Amino acid sequence: MLADRTKTFFIIFFLLVFPSFLQALDVSRFIFTTDSQTISPNTLSSIMTIQSQDSSGTGVDIPNTMYVSLNSSSATGEFFSNTSGSILSLPVTMAKNSQNKNFYYQDSALGTHTIQASISSVKGGTILFSTQQQIVIGESIATATPSTINQTSNNTEQNSSNNTTAPINDNSVHYSSVPLSNVIVQPVYKVGAGRTRVGIVETPIEFKGESNADFSGQTIYKWSFGDGAVGYGHIISHAYDYPGDYVVVLNATSPAGQAVSQTDVKIIFADFTITYASPERIEVENKSKYEINLFGRELVSKGQIFVFPEDTIIKSGMKISFTRNITKLSPTNISEVSFVVVGDNINKSDEEKTKISLSNQIQELQKEIAELPTERISVPTTSSQNKEIASVVVASKFLSTSTATTHRSWFEKLKLFFFGKSE
Repeated sequence: MLADRTKTFFIIFFLLVFPSFLQALDVSRFIFTTDSQTISPNTLSSIMTIQSQDSSGTGVDIPNTMYVSLNSSSATGEFFSNTSGSILSLPVTMAKNSQNKNFYYQDSALGTHTIQASISSVKGGTILFSTQQQIVIGESIATATPSTINQTSNNTEQNSSNNTTAPINDNSVHYSSVPLSNVIVQPVYKVGAGRTRVGIVETPIEFKGESNADFSGQTIYKWSFGDGAVGYGHIISHAYDYPGDYVVVLNATSPAGQAVSQTDVKIIFADFTITYASPERIEVENKSKYEINLFGRELVSKGQIFVFPEDTIIKSGMKISFTRNITKLSPTNISEVSFVVVGDNINKSDEEKTKISLSNQIQELQKEIAELPTERISVPTTSSQNKEIASVVVASKFLSTSTATTHRSWFEKLKLFFFGKSE
């Protein structure tokens, strides 16, 4: 009788456990089923998925609950459960009879990082499976646009290897029997607006135009900062009044042609505060989830001022103390010290400010000259004058009587600037 009961027990155990055992044997690996991504700093990735598969690469359900630990080779990488920014609590539970686990990733550090998923049957237990994938935290790619787009019939000879044929709508209702064609002149002159940026409200950010041609002295750089502000200059700074995701567009015009580039700027609210103040030190805490730059601000106490230099950065959630030996401030408590926003000219001398003002005026003059009729008069010059004279369009040949006086005054200003004299 006991033997029969034992036999019955093993039969029931076999019928209940063996199917799950067979199914467990079918799970031979876990892999990422989503492609590697390239994302901007501090930007949430697209969905990332790991899947349990059999040896043929087909997704199969796991027979029991499993636990997924996620790690990044970057110390600043974070994992999220949804697009709303809910941080994952690791390890993540992968439910019984499921085969996919989804998550999102975000990082502030530029570079190529490795994300590793380790799977175990119990929390903190032996790792049964492991898989990894790389993610690139990169800068925006500057795009140059052609300076001209020519439309021509198909019997027009292309005389440049830089020209390519663009797609054409074949449903045109034009009269001629000649079909449509389109030739786009590929750009030779290119510019870049710089890397993707992260900044905080009211903190100035420096932008610099880059190009593949040595025409910076004769190039007009026009910046549109995405918040309605516009500026001119090879190197320029701008501060945003409100948080948001802005697109900065650079339009460049030079003797080599025209080009356009853009980059992204994420501006965040500056959530920091003074947490401690004494005659010996002042402590500042960054309460936001991003690192912050205190440049553009100053500490004020008892009529004394300390201006934060460029790149005074505090990591997310960290506190930094500024000693009296550096600040020269000695408040007795928090109420005697405060922050003041001072803008982007705080570290510039009067001479530097004059140079910036003069540079902006030159850019404005170049812009006005560029808008004049394109006819030019050849002017003999020495080799040392070529670069400067190239910026000066002699407009007297085509000036009307009513406008000659105005343009002549601009011409005299340019002569005075470049040669230091006027007739």
